Amino acid sequence: MGDTTPHIDDERPEGLLAFPPRTAPDPATGKRRRLDKSDRIRSEARRKFDEALAEYERTGRVRTNRSPLLRDWLDRWLEEYKRPNIKPRVYETYRSDCRNIADTIGDVRLQDLEPRHVRGIGNTIMRDRSGKTALNAYIRLRIALTDAAREGLVEPNVCDRCDPPRVSANPTTILEAGQPAALIEATGRGPGERSARHPWPDDAEDRRMWALMWRLAFGTGMRQGERFAVTPSELVVSNGVHGIMVMHELQRYKAGTVIPSWLHAARVRGEVWMVPPKSRKGVRFIPSRMTCA
Repeated sequence: MGDTTPHIDDERPEGLLAFPPRTAPDPATGKRRRLDKSDRIRSEARRKFDEALAEYERTGRVRTNRSPLLRDWLDRWLEEYKRPNIKPRVYETYRSDCRNIADTIGDVRLQDLEPRHVRGIGNTIMRDRSGKTALNAYIRLRIALTDAAREGLVEPNVCDRCDPPRVSANPTTILEAGQPAALIEATGRGPGERSARHPWPDDAEDRRMWALMWRLAFGTGMRQGERFAVTPSELVVSNGVHGIMVMHELQRYKAGTVIPSWLHAARVRGEVWMVPPKSRKGVRFIPSRMTCA
């Protein structure tokens, strides 16, 4: 009987058929899609095709019988949704979480995901890692599936039918009165310790710098990267009060790291970059309180 499958193909000359000459790329793979309908009877094949075409024109979506593997969607989600919009260090955290997900249920197709798969992630991770790691994987999967639903790849979000993994809070150790001052004093004396990474002892200048770093940490609450990034221009006087205007922090990015332009990062040397603080609230004025009890 021959081929009775009418289709839209963007390699056909425009205007040859009274249909749109090009369909949008497949959101699962990013590749060109074909809109095909077939039947043993030509008129029935035409009817099915016309219905599918009308749905495509109305929704912009082409139905498929197979959804992508979860690991493939996570790869695309990281590259298209997250890498352009989050900081490089945050991206590495997301990628680690997605790797934990893919190692557990990555070969399951989106449309086949069930609550048992989501629970399996947490149960597998918590065998030898923390509940916080399992919770991060759950949160990342939930966001990735929300974006997949927006693409029309899956609905509803299976994570909505699961409780997140339980996380036990670790106790926080707080230094007692006098201990910060004792630590600062200890860092300012003695030759320091040798190690494979630092085979030479600290000199007097090193000891003064260590004492200053700990003094800044206890006296200002600045993060380590912020303390390392303090420049003379950030030592300011505001309303007659001396202090530090935190504007930057230092971050180490591996060679080949994609740094988005909106981050406004400046290379200091090698893999060390000067970047804005962790959040908008990180840009702040810290009045001088350089005493530690």
